[in-house]
Amino acid sequence: WGRVDWLNWRVPLFVYLSICLSVRLAPVNRPLRTTLLAAAMLAGVVAVVGAISSVGGGSLMDRIWPVLTYVWTTLLFLLAVTLLIKGAVSLVTALVGESTD
Repeated sequence: WGRVDWLNWRVPLFVYLSICLSVRLAPVNRPLRTTLLAAAMLAGVVAVVGAISSVGGGSLMDRIWPVLTYVWTTLLFLLAVTLLIKGAVSLVTALVGESTD
């Protein structure tokens, strides 16, 4: 993050759009079992396609893996930041004496 040229207009735009896309990929108001089943099936399909493409000499997984890693790390980073903000707000309200519920 420190070596990125933040003054280049493409960098903040890319980060913003990737955050929007990553958050939009998250399931919303769906049952947990079907969501987990769909994620497992998607992971299986990606693994099968990657295995098939590597047999023919292709490198589909080599091209897909950085994108998947970037999306997951973006979501984990946003989760960590959100939890830190929520914890700080809860701490301040607890110290002030108000209830957070």
